[in-house]
Amino acid sequence: MALAVAALGFCAEARATDQEGAGAEVVVRSRVCLDADRRVVTFALSCQSEARISLLRESLPWEHHASMLLQAARLDRAVPWLEPALPVSDPRGGTIDCTRATRLSGEISVSERFPDFEAVLRDTDIAVFWAFRVRARGHRSNALAGAFIQSRRGGRKEPGEASCKDQILVFSQESGTAG
Repeated sequence: MALAVAALGFCAEARATDQEGAGAEVVVRSRVCLDADRRVVTFALSCQSEARISLLRESLPWEHHASMLLQAARLDRAVPWLEPALPVSDPRGGTIDCTRATRLSGEISVSERFPDFEAVLRDTDIAVFWAFRVRARGHRSNALAGAFIQSRRGGRKEPGEASCKDQILVFSQESGTAG
């Protein structure tokens, strides 16, 4: 039985400006979804610009647990936060060249990140909050954030409920050097 998923939060379309006016702006579309049946948050990034940009692999949200903020909160308590599992792991270094044809994706298991997730979900709905900023060499970008509600009741989604967030990352070339 599929669980109902309601979308909260916001969808940001931020435009960073290139301080040097060189027009080195690179747009990356981001799609974040909560798969209610599998209990995973999926991330998909696709470059929308002709310019090439080197994304730091360790900053992709699915690459390393410290690359993003992921929180889960029960909706029936004053102190609602679920305790995350924090595995010991080293981020993989390197970059991924992002061009117009590049499509990147990955997923994070909410049940693995929060060991009590399934038990808590039997008692109450859970809000899942996320925020991340993909970093690139020589560029800066906006951060993205949002939230989903995982319903304990299950059943069909109501009209208007969404399980995905589409957002825009804009990378602008960093200007000069700090003196």
